[in-house]
Amino acid sequence: MRKEFTKWMIEKDEPKKKKTVAEQYSGIIIYISTDYSRQNNKNIDLYEIDDIDFVNELVEKYGTGGIYKEIGNERKGAVRAAIKAYARFLKYKKMGHVSQNEINKEVNSILLESNRHESSNKNEFKKWMINQKNLETNTASSYLTGIKKISDDYNKINNKGIDIFKINDKILINGLVKEYGQGGKRKEIGNIGHAYVRAAIIKYAEFLEYENATKKRNNDLIDSNKAITINKSNNLENKKKKLLPKNKHEVLNKALDFMLPVLPEFIGNTLQEKDKNAWWQIYVIKKLQPNVVWDLPKNGTYEEYINKLDISLCIKIIISNWQNIFKYILKNIKLAWVHELIEIRNHIAHWSNETSTSYSFDSICHTINTMIMFMRSIDNCVADQILELKKEFEKTYENE
Repeated sequence: MRKEFTKWMIEKDEPKKKKTVAEQYSGIIIYISTDYSRQNNKNIDLYEIDDIDFVNELVEKYGTGGIYKEIGNERKGAVRAAIKAYARFLKYKKMGHVSQNEINKEVNSILLESNRHESSNKNEFKKWMINQKNLETNTASSYLTGIKKISDDYNKINNKGIDIFKINDKILINGLVKEYGQGGKRKEIGNIGHAYVRAAIIKYAEFLEYENATKKRNNDLIDSNKAITINKSNNLENKKKKLLPKNKHEVLNKALDFMLPVLPEFIGNTLQEKDKNAWWQIYVIKKLQPNVVWDLPKNGTYEEYINKLDISLCIKIIISNWQNIFKYILKNIKLAWVHELIEIRNHIAHWSNETSTSYSFDSICHTINTMIMFMRSIDNCVADQILELKKEFEKTYENE
């Protein structure tokens, strides 16, 4: 199975891996097998397991919020990346044993059922593109046309009457993103008009993520307001509380852990749009100070670059390219907040009793709020994770 996994990563994974990276990942799977066996007093070999659900559980456990995240973070996150790749491999193998007709039949059934009951997202999608993403009206209209082209193409192939604007299932939409993407079987449709059709379905998937995050955030606010009402009715808001010092470093460090997987990809994708081939050299190597980039590779693959980016480097890249690039992308963010994140990261990295003493309850809340506001412009899901972390942090208070 190991050779098959290695070959798959080189030939079929997205993005395809270099041979050295593929061999590294295939070796890491053995390392994970050993680590998991040791921690659970079992003897497992992942290369003898094809249970996708079990492997997906390992993806969670070795992920940034999982119980084995320290192991997942090893080798600059390569351990975490390897188990994710293995999960994709098993999914690919499973799908390969199912006929395309069976897949289409199942998808069509779900799509038809969805279209019977859902209202159209077309107008909301357009408003979101204009108001939230600051796209020109003409661009937003072009994306609407792109979604219609995909609907028409899908219906023509499958002899159906599907309206994609009535689909709210993220998994199904992500399937269409892949199908009409660069390596998908309908890529020629996605490439129409300088690939605006492909860009349209990607943007619609992003819109659904935003909508789901907004609904969750609204529910959180409702719950929060209920909690405030209860607290007031019991006069608990006037009681003095004492912060448990051990939780200060933990909560801030965990918030950064949530940000880490997202920021490198955000930076890579943003800078690639400016120069696909030389973004690393132009916007990283040449922009940062020599003492920062001295140990960074001058050339490599996209994945190798991304794996080199930690929180500190990500923030420094944003600051160095703020005036020409990121202030137009992060329109709701102030540069001062980004500088504040550097200070936060340095405090966490060099934590001491003196640092702990300097962080009061109010300063911790301010710091976490800065992280939430920053991530709102990049990934709502991560912002929500940090918001949940803040709620848990507030529970670490105890009455004096």
